[in-house]
Amino acid sequence: MRGKTTVSRAADFEFASHDSISDAVLASLADWGSRPALSVVSPDRPVQLISADDLRTGVYDVERLLRSWGVRQSVPVALFLENSADFVILLLALARIGAVVIPGKLDWRRMELAELFENADPQLVISEESHVEAVSPFLTGRAVAVRRAQGIALVQEPGKLPGEAEFPDNVASINYTYRGLGYPLGAMVTHRQYLHGARVLQDGLQAEAGEQMLYSIPMTHIFTLVGCILVPLLYGLTGVIARTIHPRLLFQAIHDLNIQHLTAVPEIYSLLLRAHGESPPPPSLRTFVSGGSVLSGELFARLGEHFGVEVLHGYGLTEFTPVSRNARGASQAGTVGPMCDGIDCRIDSADHAESGEIMIRSRFLSPGYYRRETETRAAWDGQFFRTGDMGRFSVSSDGFAERHLMFDGERKATRKVNGVMVDLEEVRLALTRFPHVRDASVRFETGALVAEVAPDASGVTPDLPATLRQFLKKQIASYKIPRIINLRE
Repeated sequence: MRGKTTVSRAADFEFASHDSISDAVLASLADWGSRPALSVVSPDRPVQLISADDLRTGVYDVERLLRSWGVRQSVPVALFLENSADFVILLLALARIGAVVIPGKLDWRRMELAELFENADPQLVISEESHVEAVSPFLTGRAVAVRRAQGIALVQEPGKLPGEAEFPDNVASINYTYRGLGYPLGAMVTHRQYLHGARVLQDGLQAEAGEQMLYSIPMTHIFTLVGCILVPLLYGLTGVIARTIHPRLLFQAIHDLNIQHLTAVPEIYSLLLRAHGESPPPPSLRTFVSGGSVLSGELFARLGEHFGVEVLHGYGLTEFTPVSRNARGASQAGTVGPMCDGIDCRIDSADHAESGEIMIRSRFLSPGYYRRETETRAAWDGQFFRTGDMGRFSVSSDGFAERHLMFDGERKATRKVNGVMVDLEEVRLALTRFPHVRDASVRFETGALVAEVAPDASGVTPDLPATLRQFLKKQIASYKIPRIINLRE
């Protein structure tokens, strides 16, 4: 009989005693034996199963390999990898060494990559072999390894890795995010934040050891790192990595693998709801965990009714995840749940509807943005962090129930496009890099990016919007390219 994992205080104490995510995960996996720790679902090959024993062995083997390359404590290492078991193994092996992981987004292009490489200065870059060309302008003088079908191999060695970089105590990774300034900021995320985030998410999910969680959102997202990689590995679940978002393949995996928990962004849930039609819901499903962007009350209700699951929506930031989350047995539509343990929240400059900027405080909060002192001072107001998001608390009907946080939108010049944050100022700056554009503005309207562009006299041509889109493909990620480009004087 499977034992129920309820985030016991003994387990909390055990994980809190570890200094790194790798120590906590490897301690958790020690008693799993041959039980699958990871499964990988791909559209073109059979399901790959990785046992707990094989995962532990893989971490130790890759740790030795990385050390042989000169990787050591506080060395920044960039990962440009697809969702895979190798990503998890590298994450844990680098954490064992004490290196600082930089999760790089595969869809980033010239502008975003230039900021990442200049700011974080990774001394080792580990990339999919197919992605090396995209990052090649930034690889001079760096150690480079590629991921192939045969494994990970060092292909460029600069002699020896430079000295250690300086990071605050306990930093596990630099995760890039936006605040509407026109360039990404590297939030330093600690091992303690990862472990705390996993604990409070599991406290809401109340998953049982031996169950399975399916996810397809990129592993570079803090939501995935905490909720989809660490929660299963720390609390006895098999993490099922879906290398597809095709509804038919996802439903097939849910059926074949007896999936209980699905974690995704609201946009994927909308896709699954449309594709499922009138088919009976998979009987194994218990919960839909949602984050990354706003889940409407209507979609919340339709998902729960159609699939017979409990929908758990939450709110978090790269700088701290999760801030709030709904829990099983107490989930409410239209909210992102009550505040999580270990966090204080206040609403700043509230209006007549009691909506204002969400400000948070926690001992697990990011210590700041890497090598960005001015931006760090602007975001941290004394002890509280300015999220740049607007929200308010629901009114409890009985005066005793926990108040739920309600998300009212972004105050900073960022918007979510299909669950991914877009900096409107960065898109505007990318447009103005085109030789014949004098000025531009960008806004978010009915779910899409809209640009207004002022070309000079020589640039006014009927095909300018199409030419601009081709130009932007090399400057920024494709999801940031405006759907509509209007010309103005």
